[in-house]
Amino acid sequence: MMQGSFIPAFGSSSSRPFGSAHFKARREALTRVLTAGFVLPDASGSWSSAALCAHPGLIPIRLSSGVLIGRTAPEWADKISRMPGITQHQTGLRLDAAHLLDFGIAMRAAHLSQGWREELLDLFSLSESAQGAASVRLERALYRPLGALTRAVHLSARLRDPVDEFDPVYILGQRSRTKRVGPGLWDGLAAGMVGAGETPAEALLREAQEEASLLAADAQNARYLGSFLISRAVSGGWMLEASYTHDLVLPAGFEPCAADHEVERFARFSAREVLDRLGTPFVYLRSVAEAALHNPNMIVHTVGAIMTIPRIEGTNGDYCMYHEAFTPSVWNLLEALDGEKMRVLERLGCEGVPYVEACKFRNSLDEQSDAKAVFFAYAAMPERAKGPLSVRSRYITEDVPQGLGLLESLGAALEVPTPVCSSLIEIASAALGCDLRAQGRTIERLGRDNIRAILDDAERGADVCPDGMR
Repeated sequence: MMQGSFIPAFGSSSSRPFGSAHFKARREALTRVLTAGFVLPDASGSWSSAALCAHPGLIPIRLSSGVLIGRTAPEWADKISRMPGITQHQTGLRLDAAHLLDFGIAMRAAHLSQGWREELLDLFSLSESAQGAASVRLERALYRPLGALTRAVHLSARLRDPVDEFDPVYILGQRSRTKRVGPGLWDGLAAGMVGAGETPAEALLREAQEEASLLAADAQNARYLGSFLISRAVSGGWMLEASYTHDLVLPAGFEPCAADHEVERFARFSAREVLDRLGTPFVYLRSVAEAALHNPNMIVHTVGAIMTIPRIEGTNGDYCMYHEAFTPSVWNLLEALDGEKMRVLERLGCEGVPYVEACKFRNSLDEQSDAKAVFFAYAAMPERAKGPLSVRSRYITEDVPQGLGLLESLGAALEVPTPVCSSLIEIASAALGCDLRAQGRTIERLGRDNIRAILDDAERGADVCPDGMR
């Protein structure tokens, strides 16, 4: 099964108070993972050489031919350098392809390869995409010490025709308690490495059969969702993995059967049960529209970036918006925009949570702290990244049309004035020389019927769709 983040098994606590030490530890762990980086491929489905080799300070490892096959942490490079078949060069280490067997035997004898499986994987050049031709094949356990690229497939599954189409039923598999990674935790329906000579599609069919007894005819209906690159330090070296994710809708009566020793059992979970088992205090809202309007970037990014356009261009991004933008007058502007957002939310029958309260929820474990003080403490963090680096950053090109565009459009339909929102859209459009409103997430572009369906939730049994939206 795929080595990644797993869901706690039955018997663990499903919810924790936001201010608990447990939550703080979980949040810090999640932050470390996200900081390590999950890199999406480009439009062609490949990763650039820069993405594959993005982390500074890693030691490059090449074959004797000069082909770059991995990058690992200095402490692991030091351990590997003592193995047969390895030579040191000014630019890193070289692995002699003629001595791969000796190298593997020595690594195993020195206990530097975790989980030896007698399983071969294709070895790829990091100067090429993950779909490029393999040069040689190595035992799976050697990839993390070398920082070499592995490929994995992951399949999530949900049942067709659930009781509530807006609350799908997911099938999760509990990992065997004998697994080295994540024993006893809950995972997707099937997952695993792409083996030597396999394509990701072939690996998916194999893993689905091995782990869930899923027939090839059913597994072939899996929908490819996309891929991402995981690059981070792990206990056995450096993890560089291309993960290919898939989703599968199965008949309502489908019962998976564990066909190998890797899965202990399967169980059904609602979407909320899956989220609750993560141990993170999610806030459940009544509609996707409510969640969209509570997006903090719509407030803080747009006001901060638009009001500091001269600083962005005058310094070529060598400034920090959070440190410099939010003077008292600009803060008044932020609060005015936030007020428009809350009035639209209230017109929709939703709770209007101020931006500063949402910011406090995300950044403070002290529920009694002053929300505005939390924001300015957050903004003043010395390690805060510089930027935006360009006027055409996502702070404007994404958050104005997708955030402010939706707010203005809903406000117009609900007869809630949004003059500050509209003015910011006009200023940003004029500054960039394009019509950001035309690119926006508006009622017209999304489809009035679609918006009406989102807002008019029959489950609530109330006439919640405002007249302006009918």
